[in-house]
Amino acid sequence: MAKKSAADVAADLKSTIDAANSTPEILRTPEKKNASKSVWKGYISAFGVMLIPAAAYKATDEDKIERHMYHSAECLNPLSQGKMNCSGCGATGIDKSAAVKGVEVNGKIVLLTDEEMESQKPSSDKVLKITEFVPVDAVDPTYYASSEYLAAGEGGEKAFATFQQALASKNRVAIGTFVSKGHQYTVAIRAKGQYGLVMSYLYAEHEVRNCGKWKSVATNPDEVALCEQLMTETEYAKDAFTAAAYDPFIAKTRKMIADKANGVEAAKPTACDEPKQGTDDLLSSLKKMLDQQKSKAAKA
Repeated sequence: MAKKSAADVAADLKSTIDAANSTPEILRTPEKKNASKSVWKGYISAFGVMLIPAAAYKATDEDKIERHMYHSAECLNPLSQGKMNCSGCGATGIDKSAAVKGVEVNGKIVLLTDEEMESQKPSSDKVLKITEFVPVDAVDPTYYASSEYLAAGEGGEKAFATFQQALASKNRVAIGTFVSKGHQYTVAIRAKGQYGLVMSYLYAEHEVRNCGKWKSVATNPDEVALCEQLMTETEYAKDAFTAAAYDPFIAKTRKMIADKANGVEAAKPTACDEPKQGTDDLLSSLKKMLDQQKSKAAKA
């Protein structure tokens, strides 16, 4: 077979890219997205002297194929959300058994039955297959989704303990796959405490967005060094992680419900003052805070 020229290879690559770009979105594996609108804006407060304006952006997306409801195979008009009314012919109160489900591809409605969707699901052999072991810090925390505890089944106690101790001693995470409810999941299994294992579901590569908001900014080495000292040599430095406190919204709401049940009116919310940014002289502020922390530690 004759070798292709660079021009031919480039042409083949272009045609492949063009074909991929012409494929309807519903048929493509989504591309990795960039962060868009912020989901929170406020300030990061640290050491009592740093008040940093900041914004939070959604970092992950769940990839899934969603079908929409249509009137019937003959009347392929979408049903209004929340109501079984046809947006095309005007029929109302349509019975769910008469409606159909599908997706739109290039302006055409492709109907997909529940049976057809079920037939595409992988079969489960109830085996979690471990494929590799990586250092704990090799898995970017952004890729962790929900977590579950793993415990040994009857007869598996010794093997479970052996596996757990090996992961813990080598500070490794086991990466594997398993099938549940028709979906194949990639998971990370890591040691927890002296005897336990935690399994965390992992997002796929394209489900984790790029931020695109970070910038290279010149910093003052002296200020960075003071921040490091405050982080590691003062009461801010802790040897163990403490889980988040109970959500005050839930706690206060439960108290309000109990009060109202006893005939007590709910208290009116109080307005919060807008925080003011700290001094521009960050170096002296950090030095002052470090001195205060050291003095406090010396007295203690």
